[in-house]
This record gives sequence, C-alpha cells and structure tokens, in this order.
Amino acid sequence: MLTGAAEFAGQQHIDGSSIIWQAMVYDIVRWWLYANIGLGLFNMIPFGPLDGLKVKDWNSNVWLALFLVFLSPIPIYFLTGGWSAMTLVIWLSNLV
Repeated sequence: MLTGAAEFAGQQHIDGSSIIWQAMVYDIVRWWLYANIGLGLFNMIPFGPLDGLKVKDWNSNVWLALFLVFLSPIPIYFLTGGWSAMTLVIWLSNLV
C-alpha cells in the first residue's frame, strides 16, 4: 500500500511520545469511505429533493444500478462477517 497504513489498523494514534500517522491515515480513509457510502445510499432514496428522485425520473435502470452499488456493502458485511472498506483502498493502491 502507498502509506503502509493497513499494517497499523487498530493501533492507537499516539504511542508514548510519538504519533503514529499511518494509524491516523487508516482511520481517516476508513471513516471517509463509510461516510461516503452512507451519504450516497441516503441520497439515492427516490423521495423529495434528493437526487434519487431526479435520477429515477431520468432513467430507472441507472437509479437501480446506483442504489444497488451503494446498498451492496450492507449485506456483504453481514454475510461475510466483516467486509472492510479498507480492502477496497488496499486493492486500489496496489493498482498504482
């Protein structure tokens, strides 16, 4: 991985008198991904002023595809017992 942050998952950010920046990067990226997936799922609800209604009015197949993309991490998490957004980050960083 670019930063080696996955090796520091679950560690404290401060260890004695030193700051472990890799653990901070891991946590920031993880929470950023979870927040964006959650916001994307909420935004695709086809109700009122949300974008989901506009996308569904434009093309219902595109809306369904996007909704399923944002919804898919939830059943995957419960069926596999621990889907991690960091797996996606590690996979993407290995492509670089």
